[in-house]
Amino acid sequence: MLVEFTVENFLSFKDKITFSMVADSSISKEHLNNIFSEPVYKKFDLLKTSVVYGANASGKSNLLKAIDFMKNKIFSSFRDSLIDIDKKEDVSNFKLSTTTLNKPSKFEVIFIQNKKRYRYGFEIDNNKVHSEWLYHVPEKRETILFTRKGNKFDIKDSFKEGRGWEDKTRDNVLFLSLLAQFNGEKSKEVLDWFKKLLYIPAGRFDINFSLEKARTNPEFKKKLLELIQILDIGIENIEITEISLEEEVKNLPKDIPNKLKEAFKSLNPNAKSLYASTIRNQYDELNNIVSQTSFDINNMESDGTKKIIALFAYWFDVFEKNKILIIDELDSSLHSLLTIEMIKLFHSNLSNPNNAQLIFSLHDTSLLSNDFFRRDQIWFIEKNPHGVSDLYSFVEYRLANDTKVRNDASYGKNYLKGKYGAIPFLGNLERLFEI
Repeated sequence: MLVEFTVENFLSFKDKITFSMVADSSISKEHLNNIFSEPVYKKFDLLKTSVVYGANASGKSNLLKAIDFMKNKIFSSFRDSLIDIDKKEDVSNFKLSTTTLNKPSKFEVIFIQNKKRYRYGFEIDNNKVHSEWLYHVPEKRETILFTRKGNKFDIKDSFKEGRGWEDKTRDNVLFLSLLAQFNGEKSKEVLDWFKKLLYIPAGRFDINFSLEKARTNPEFKKKLLELIQILDIGIENIEITEISLEEEVKNLPKDIPNKLKEAFKSLNPNAKSLYASTIRNQYDELNNIVSQTSFDINNMESDGTKKIIALFAYWFDVFEKNKILIIDELDSSLHSLLTIEMIKLFHSNLSNPNNAQLIFSLHDTSLLSNDFFRRDQIWFIEKNPHGVSDLYSFVEYRLANDTKVRNDASYGKNYLKGKYGAIPFLGNLERLFEI
């Protein structure tokens, strides 16, 4: 479970910003199904979902990318060092200020794994790890497991798995990443949590994940078809076949150059791909069903239909394995009513009994409503004239009269009026087309 994420000097975030999934106690009675009790000491509640709004290029995607970057760096740090000892990092710090160009980027996350609370972070640039730290809460107080400043380590007795590895840790390798490779108990527990982070960039959902699940899991396919029937998309069935590379080469058009055919043949002959088609009814002039026809799912179905099929598998996977799902532009290609129903599945104790979490960005302001969200679930990102993104929570936002937004306000309507900031500043576009 994600509690809090902090990033500084990365992409459009020049200054330190903190994104929190902790529910605000001052609005404890709003949408009780949208929160759950923190499982360690039950002293606070956590949010099941959070939504991020903002103008185009404000930094919404950058926030989600920052979380994913931290995850990928942990898993790639030790592995990449084996391939290239002197490998440079790929850290994109804030480049629009001379004060940040030569400073490291900072990442920190607080999370709960196996009913234990951890705080882990690091500062890193393209050349080395500047600092790194890991804390945990064994009882009531947070205590240090290890801290690192450059090549100097402070390893506590409660973190014996770190002893003896200090001199074996290169400048460009995260200490935690190295220890996890050698089965360090706490290190592996931290990495196991990061494995639960599932990030889907805008427009990059993988329909093959869902198709493979439907091909191998009859129960999942049955539920997928039930969903399609409920949504009245017009699909009666989905046929999925696995095709070998050899079969694909045989089916290549005759006019394809021989060099290209040979290139296909040189690939792994055991490689296989999926071919899927949707089955739809055909009707006569009286609208009687007379037969059925198939549509190539990749080339003949809409982006919306493909996204629904893809997301359904992600939802199943996340609920089953209690993951944290992070999606950029969840509403892209989806109707507003369908988007909110997909979000509500996370709020339901029936479909989400293990309290999996969903973090996503939206443009659809019709969903910016107290009918769906608590005020602490809503975040805004705004970029200033100097290219710096700022993140702020709706529940903490102060109006011009220095009061907080009431929970009976028209969130979406007021947002478009600019009352909460984080909207594009549009000039007179008509003049661009004057003749």
